[in-house]
Amino acid sequence: MFHVSPHRVRPHLQALIAIATLGLGVLLLPAGRPPSAVPVDTKLQGSVPKAPAFAAGFPIPFWRTVDFRPRQGSVVAADLNGDGRHELVVSVPNGQVVVFHPDGSRIPGWPRTFETLTQPAFPMGDAGVGDLDGDGSPDIVTCVVSGVPMRRNFLYAMRSDGTDLPGWPIELRDTGSDYYSCSGVPTLLADLDGDGNLDVIRAMNHGLILAFDRQGRPLPGWPVRLGPDNNGRVREIGADLLTVDLEGDHHRDLVFVESGLGPRLAAVSGDGRLLPGFPVWLPEIIDRDAPAAADLDGDGRLELVQATMPFYGDSTEPVPEPTAGGALIPAALHVIRPDGSSRPGWPRQLRLGASWGAVLADLDGDGLPEILQQDGGQLLGFDAAGNSPPGFPVIVHRDFVRTQSVSTSPWVVADLNGDRRPDLMQVWSSQYAGNSYMRVFGLRATGNPLRGFPFDADGMLAASRPVLTDLDGDGVNDLVMLISDGANGGWRLVAWNLGSLLRGTGTTSPLSPNPSMPGRQLPGNDQGPNRPS
Repeated sequence: MFHVSPHRVRPHLQALIAIATLGLGVLLLPAGRPPSAVPVDTKLQGSVPKAPAFAAGFPIPFWRTVDFRPRQGSVVAADLNGDGRHELVVSVPNGQVVVFHPDGSRIPGWPRTFETLTQPAFPMGDAGVGDLDGDGSPDIVTCVVSGVPMRRNFLYAMRSDGTDLPGWPIELRDTGSDYYSCSGVPTLLADLDGDGNLDVIRAMNHGLILAFDRQGRPLPGWPVRLGPDNNGRVREIGADLLTVDLEGDHHRDLVFVESGLGPRLAAVSGDGRLLPGFPVWLPEIIDRDAPAAADLDGDGRLELVQATMPFYGDSTEPVPEPTAGGALIPAALHVIRPDGSSRPGWPRQLRLGASWGAVLADLDGDGLPEILQQDGGQLLGFDAAGNSPPGFPVIVHRDFVRTQSVSTSPWVVADLNGDRRPDLMQVWSSQYAGNSYMRVFGLRATGNPLRGFPFDADGMLAASRPVLTDLDGDGVNDLVMLISDGANGGWRLVAWNLGSLLRGTGTTSPLSPNPSMPGRQLPGNDQGPNRPS
């Protein structure tokens, strides 16, 4: 869920576009036409005339709604039945959560459509997956918002067969008269109170964070909220939450950061108390830049990594980039120790920053993670001392030559070609002249190109973060995403068989498949709320 900052800032143009594309695509993007109605301009300058084959059983279409709601959904890959392969938990903004086998077939008991709630009713943020009731089988927890303009909010906890756990759902009530809603960040499952059972953590608007035990009862010391800042403003939380053992006491702590200009980075214990040294005030801007944590130097203690964006002054209008005269407050990459102090040599100044936070991964196999952070059109890499590993910075080539709006996904680290080494992936979405284009970039950890990348998916816009999982058991991860058919179309769950790039077989046209091609429309026969007549 994205919001307008209360501060008058001049953000990086790409970040403004990303917010428009990902969060409010129905209203803010140029009206797109369904790909089936528009021939693809195969001569568009800079187009990539290739794409891998779709995985068997995909794509899967979902109906388009006629009311206003977010364009963003989510995909979570998790082994729900213990067979060693990942099922797909898909949250679709048209009002359903549905679970699929790796072959694209629907698991019995799904979808859940929430049709008994006041409409529109739809899931917000990624679902949390974990064994909530302690029976050895993973459960699915998600927030569903219902009605307008004063929403009601419900937390659902569902078994892998789609049935509700005892005592669930619970309604998230607010005693005030203000607008109250689940935020767009993922629902987390973690053991906060140390009793050996998972708890449910949910961020709401106005900077409020709730926590419940497995039976839906509020945990002692919760909810948590930092309260107004020095200017009397209550901040929103637009970046993902993080649970880690920051103090080294074998108990999980919660780390979160506010959004906007001059945000606070906070760490609280499982009983909701601020840890010593927190919150940490940051002078720059936070959008969706989530904190990350890892032991960067091998000393047995975690560090927090927090990226920020620049502040350009008092203008809210987009400006050509880079801005003449530079930022008043440059973007930065912070490394913060468990006591809230900065690690020596940090922060490092960034040029433009990015609306997504850092990714931590061991790229060179030395047992220590590197820090990966996008900075405008570059991907930067650092070790704990701030040195760049070989191959960095990485400059993404073959970007869109002609575009009117661009959004990017976070970088994802995973094996893309079956060699058991980490690779890098990012997905770009673009709008140009009323048409939609999506481009998938894949790089080796050294920055060198991978075979078959980049590839295009014309007519599509990303409606989830990219998920990499091996659907067909061939030893190569496949790319799974929820996409929207342009700015105003329906949604589809799409999976690309990345193993076909290695075999050199089964390439598809860059044109999106026609929605009328074989596939499963869910639920059947176009029946349900908010379908077009």
